Parts: sequence; structure tokens; C-alpha cells
Amino acid sequence: MLISTIKREENCSVHQTKMVEFFCFTCRKPLCTLCALGEHKTCTFEELGLAVGSVKQKYESHKPLFSKKSYAIAKLQAKVSQLEKQCELDYNIAITNVKDLTDKIHRQLRQKESTINHSIEDHVSSYH
Repeated sequence: MLISTIKREENCSVHQTKMVEFFCFTCRKPLCTLCALGEHKTCTFEELGLAVGSVKQKYESHKPLFSKKSYAIAKLQAKVSQLEKQCELDYNIAITNVKDLTDKIHRQLRQKESTINHSIEDHVSSYH
């Protein structure tokens, strides 16, 4: 549950007649006084207003780092995109080279075949 979505007028999900007054960071849920003193007494919790304030403060303190990391990620994504395009270009060039070499080999084999066939014909005709 997001702490920013909790309303002070919200009733406790366990004790419906009690209003939430705390936020349990361990279980990530709002608590009434009975819950805080009962099943959540070993958890880390804070008064709801203070909890919202500390989460907002933590968010604000991390904002520059998030921006920095976001910028770094954007740069890396651009680099990956550039490398993908280069790889695709290199792949297409390699495919073209392989096709050219294959065609050249086929031509050479046909020439050899023709030469061998002529040689055989010459030998056969010389015996007749």
C-alpha cells in the first residue's frame, strides 16, 4: 500500500470503528491504536502524519540521485540503440559478403567442372 494514498479519516481494516493513526513500515499498512499496541507492537511504525512527512523527505532527498540515474539509463539506452543499428548494418554486410563469396565459389566450381568435362571429352575423342 502506498502511504500517500492513506486518508486520516480512514477506518482500520481490522477494527472498523477505529481511525488509522499510524503507519506500519514493517507490514506497509495503516494501523489504529489497538493494532499498534497489539499485533504490530514489534513492528516499526510511526504516527501517520510523521510517516508521510518522513517518506516525502526521503523521496525529496533521493530525487537528485533518481534524476542522475535516469539520465545515465537514458544515455545507456541510446548507446544500446546505436549498437543495435551498427550490429544490424554489420550483419547485412556480412550476409552480402557471404552471398558474394558463395556465388564466386559456385562460378569457380562450374569453371572447373567445364574444364574437367572438356578434358574428359578430349581424352575420349583421342581414343576414337
